Amino acid sequence: AGLQVLAKLVATDTAGQTSESPEIPFVLPERRFLNATAQTIAEIRKHIIFSDASRPQLALQLSNLTDHPQVYGEDLSVFLALRSATIELHRMRPDDLVAVAGVEDLLWNAALKIEDGNRPEAEKALRAAEDALERALKDPNTPASEIARLTQNLKEAMNNDIQAMAENLRRQQANGEKQDSPSDPNT
Repeated sequence: AGLQVLAKLVATDTAGQTSESPEIPFVLPERRFLNATAQTIAEIRKHIIFSDASRPQLALQLSNLTDHPQVYGEDLSVFLALRSATIELHRMRPDDLVAVAGVEDLLWNAALKIEDGNRPEAEKALRAAEDALERALKDPNTPASEIARLTQNLKEAMNNDIQAMAENLRRQQANGEKQDSPSDPNT
């Protein structure tokens, strides 16, 4: 993300005829982190992806972060992710793509947790509750009691999502962070 790439469209019609557009350069969207610690973790992750920095040096930077739990809100899940990534960076071979992907994922989720708090989990639970109720409503054999239960689950998930948003906003205001417009967490 945040890199310039070349893209071209290729279209094939039902007769099998293919046409291509010229290549067009554009920059892939990139998630902007407002929290300085989340930014640091995202930068370390980029260095791991591009193998453009010493892994022991990156591991040292992560280890230094774990020594200061106040910078990530003393969140145990963030601490464990950073420690696991540090250990894995020392242990893994440079050509071990599975291990590299695992460290990338740990760091991405740690940065998101610092930036967004519990909101991603609450939002995911809300989507799952919506999907479950939608499936039940489409099935004519679903008993009314099941629809009532799923409706209650949806209400609880909505409340949890609203609470997570409010908690995240309070935390950002307490830390003096500017509230940014919502962005796609996958970019």
